[in-house]
Amino acid sequence: MTLKKDQRTFIASCDECPESFDTEQDNFAAARVTVAEKGWRTFRGPDKEWANACPACVQAFAQRSRR
Repeated sequence: MTLKKDQRTFIASCDECPESFDTEQDNFAAARVTVAEKGWRTFRGPDKEWANACPACVQAFAQRSRR
């Protein structure tokens, strides 16, 4: 998962594009909840590693999958 603690809070970064945001949480579990509340999706990629996708990338993936 691409949640990195920057100084005091966790920063969520999209693994599909350059989008990121400060969760303003200093606790990993709380940061994960904030990420989900903001419409981000956490998933395991083909490499079996955790990854995050921002709402725009989630929507783009959903549209590509419908074709």
